[in-house]
Amino acid sequence: MLPRFLRRTIRAAGVAVLASGLAAAATLIRGPYLQNVNSSHATVMWAAAENGAGLVEYSRDRSFSSPAAARVRMFSPAQTQYPTAYFQYQADLSGLEKGAEYFY
Repeated sequence: MLPRFLRRTIRAAGVAVLASGLAAAATLIRGPYLQNVNSSHATVMWAAAENGAGLVEYSRDRSFSSPAAARVRMFSPAQTQYPTAYFQYQADLSGLEKGAEYFY
């Protein structure tokens, strides 16, 4: 699960995605952010100090009924010059409707 974070709206390619608070379960290195947003798809990225299962739950009506499992990639200190390893999570949200507002 993603840690608790502030609600925010991001609009790109006619898709609005809003972030809602979720229960804390990891030490965030980088908070959730969106990439590769288009009219039917968005990728949610975040990084944490811990390795584990990642999941983004999203919906248009705050039911969070659509799950998207995250892929995890480890980055070692040798790769990043960061003092410890960290784990980057990537969850792809697909089937989004252009111009619709989503919560995750």
